Amino acid sequence: MDIMITYLIGRRPLTLLSDQLSSTDKILKLVGAMTVAHQTFKYLGWDKQYLFYLMRKIPYIRDKIYQKKAEIRQQIKDDLNKPIKDMELFLKMPRKGLEEEEVLKQINECDKITEYDASQGRISGCVYSNSEKIDKLMAKVYPLFERSNPLHPDIYPGVRKMEAEIINMCANLMKSKNPNAGCFTSGGTESILLAMRAYKKIAQQRGIKGDILLAKSAHAAYWKAAEYFDMRIIEIETNYLPLDSNHVESYITKDTIVVIASAPTFNFGIVDDIGGISDFCFRNHIYLHVDMCLGGFLIPFLENIDVDFNRLGVSSISMDTHKYGYGPKGGSVLLYNDSFIFKKHMFIKEDWTGGIYGTSNLTGSRSGAVIATTWATMMSCGQNLYEKEAKRIQNMVYKLKDAVENNELLDVMGEPEVCIVAISSSYFSIYLLADKLKERGWSLNQLQNPPSFHFCITSIHTMESINHFIDDLNSCTNEIIKNPRVNKDETASIYGTTQKVYDREVISDVVRDYIVCLNELE
Repeated sequence: MDIMITYLIGRRPLTLLSDQLSSTDKILKLVGAMTVAHQTFKYLGWDKQYLFYLMRKIPYIRDKIYQKKAEIRQQIKDDLNKPIKDMELFLKMPRKGLEEEEVLKQINECDKITEYDASQGRISGCVYSNSEKIDKLMAKVYPLFERSNPLHPDIYPGVRKMEAEIINMCANLMKSKNPNAGCFTSGGTESILLAMRAYKKIAQQRGIKGDILLAKSAHAAYWKAAEYFDMRIIEIETNYLPLDSNHVESYITKDTIVVIASAPTFNFGIVDDIGGISDFCFRNHIYLHVDMCLGGFLIPFLENIDVDFNRLGVSSISMDTHKYGYGPKGGSVLLYNDSFIFKKHMFIKEDWTGGIYGTSNLTGSRSGAVIATTWATMMSCGQNLYEKEAKRIQNMVYKLKDAVENNELLDVMGEPEVCIVAISSSYFSIYLLADKLKERGWSLNQLQNPPSFHFCITSIHTMESINHFIDDLNSCTNEIIKNPRVNKDETASIYGTTQKVYDREVISDVVRDYIVCLNELE
């Protein structure tokens, strides 16, 4: 989803969406100006989103929206297929298999069609390591286990051993007193989904709704979990400050089953007050999940941040191995401080005709090769390398943070401590700056609500590349402030519109069409 959003923003298809949203917003303002209608809706308790729903039923508006969305969909499809327009398409499996040479030729062509080179250090996040040593090791290990399946531990005991060791090693980093209670998953989202499933089941046993209490800056996967498992999200506005026990206490109810804390948050790179929240949760018999998908292989090696299972209120932790653990894509670890909770997220079908079936993952069959290469990476890196990289990355974060603070036209959002620096401005549209930086070859993560973007620093970056970014940051800022009304690119105009629009369903429809278009090659 993050990749998808990065792709959409600043591309031509959304200029059409921007036009549509602007038109719809004007209609809304017209209706809102009608005092009687406004008061009636207010009296009935209907919000503006519901007003949009009714307006979409009007034939003229409905037809206009349908027309615009059709145009947008075609533009998205054309834009997606532009990089591959000259490539041979295989919409049907060849009757006779291709020779190895031809297969590799096609593979190499697919590998080359990207506009970014990770080795230049101009990508925010996404690529966490470009170590030649690790890549060569993965290439040797993966073939050995490419056909193995952890679903059959009796057939692949070596995979079971490595998976259990990964879980134990991660638990040790988190100072867990129960290192066996956890599982290896396909990524941070699956880890979060499984944890929320466990807390949902516990809530059902307690006879409560099972609300998830979190800051608005928490990862989108929690909203996905709430939709999947019929849970309610209670959002807390922290205004870019760390979530703390005072926030939690103000929103807690009898239906609250779990509080979410992040270390750090994806958007602003803020570390919540884990100590204060955990103490509060422990006293009030509420579970606390700490999202360390980004920080799991950084924070344990940083002296000024304390996050671990020694905090009595911390009940579960998620940490990705495919980010700062430098393992292959598709790896995360979910840890619990109590096997009781771990057992709640499991799926068991004891009377299935195929035999007794039980898994600790959302998936059935999984790749043993991902486990093996993750294990090999962790063993090869060792704690010394992880510590060295964590401190190096933190120093680069501080360097960038200081540079932004020294630029009177820019603002740092929150207090970044780990790997992310989020940037905004009170003087001009921050998306103008993002567009100009993109023109200079920087791939950034645009954020919204409020307007901002962030730079996620990984092992591919050096102090030299950060200095280059700072130079471009200051140079582009000066260009904009001299004439902020010119060269307004698509990102700025689109986000400027969507920030003010209430009809989110129109945007959702475009995103759904985008996902469908990913498989349309003609």
